[in-house]
Amino acid sequence: MWFDKKSKKVKAILVFQIWGFIVSSIYRIVFYKNSTNKDKTTLICGICSFIPFIGFLISICDFISILVSNKIIVMCE
Repeated sequence: MWFDKKSKKVKAILVFQIWGFIVSSIYRIVFYKNSTNKDKTTLICGICSFIPFIGFLISICDFISILVSNKIIVMCE
């Protein structure tokens, strides 16, 4: 996916807290659609991420996981 090919800095900017929940939501929904292992948890987490408070918490986790491992790993494997 295009997000996985970006550098660590670009990923961190895209998942920044102001708009990060939107990017995280779209990433999880597209990841679910394109993955061979259809894990419903990824889809549910992507849909729930559109809810502002829940999306904010999930985007914090995504921001930290990108800084540590350069990949979104929370409920997206």
